[in-house]
Amino acid sequence: MSKPLTPRGLELCGSFAEIRREGFEVFSLGPVYVTASIPYSLTREFAHVYKKQKGKEVFGTTMRFERQVIKGFGDWDFVLELLEKEAYPYLCNWLLSNKFVDRENRKYFEIRECSAPIADPIQVDSCRFPDDTYLNVFVPSGLHYMLQPFYLRLPHGAAPTEIEFHQVPPEEDVVRLGRVALSLMEET
Repeated sequence: MSKPLTPRGLELCGSFAEIRREGFEVFSLGPVYVTASIPYSLTREFAHVYKKQKGKEVFGTTMRFERQVIKGFGDWDFVLELLEKEAYPYLCNWLLSNKFVDRENRKYFEIRECSAPIADPIQVDSCRFPDDTYLNVFVPSGLHYMLQPFYLRLPHGAAPTEIEFHQVPPEEDVVRLGRVALSLMEET
């Protein structure tokens, strides 16, 4: 699934808006990969599921930036993913339906999607005055907390150049389901 940008000419796009006009959505799974300790590519896994269900391939790739786009997730701070818009709603539904259980460390996570304001990273990297845009970010919701981007009310043209996150109280449903899942695993 991870192919170079060249086949679609996406490397020539000078902004998130141009990428979206080309039929792609830009997003980050970094907070999920790091917080839930996921050692494999969720988008690659999704591509296999999508091909089985829809009978067709889905094109996706990654973009690596010289500077942080999100903050606090190691190498994932610099990496964004792109996926064909046609498949993106299916990716969202698939991700939101998954539960991640780590019996050994007593962790349970579900995934939530949010959009965060950001100065267009492509334009920032090319030293152009960046447009305000948004980035779809998938975040973990666990037994002890949920991650959320800081939402700042800023005037137009003042979106942050990187997205920071903070912990908010856990969702009651996630805590309840997580406790049940972990207790069932202890019984087996």
